[in-house]
Amino acid sequence: DITVHSVAKSLNARTAGGDIEVGDVGGEADLSTSGGDVRVGKVSGEVSLGTAGGNLELKGATGRVRAKTSGGDIRLEAVTGSVDAKTAGGEVEAELSPSGKGSSRLVSSGGRIVLHLPEGAKASVEATIRVHGSWGRRGDRYQIKSDFKDDWYQKDGDDEEIRAAYTINGGGDRIELETVNADIEIRKGKSK
Repeated sequence: DITVHSVAKSLNARTAGGDIEVGDVGGEADLSTSGGDVRVGKVSGEVSLGTAGGNLELKGATGRVRAKTSGGDIRLEAVTGSVDAKTAGGEVEAELSPSGKGSSRLVSSGGRIVLHLPEGAKASVEATIRVHGSWGRRGDRYQIKSDFKDDWYQKDGDDEEIRAAYTINGGGDRIELETVNADIEIRKGKSK
């Protein structure tokens, strides 16, 4: 395990099998483990988090955030900038304030995705749920739920997908949300 209380500048930490726990970082953070959880406080620069089998948690960041896990959940709070988050088997929850400087992508191969946006955010959101298995039984089981009005919402039995698009406050940074056999939620405000 690696534990660091706080760092004034940038931090790069790697371990082959334990957890990484870090307080606030005054610069960039690049943290990865081959088999544990990664938990980080607020980061003042770009963030890269990775694990082969645990959960990823971030309390805040300004800039680009990359988070990838092969089997856990991803929880990103208070991100101003853009996010590229991918999990092969868990949920993704992100609080994002788009900065107008880049696109975001939240992807799960089998878990729920929840995106929290400020009420005044400018964003263009595309959400897709791929339905594997029997469309007839599963096509109505999953849905895209949003506090924002959709431009369109479509259940496509041919492609076995549920898709929706949202132009929020005139549009802005592109945000893609993708999952398989799970719900997608787009909420106003911060997570509870």
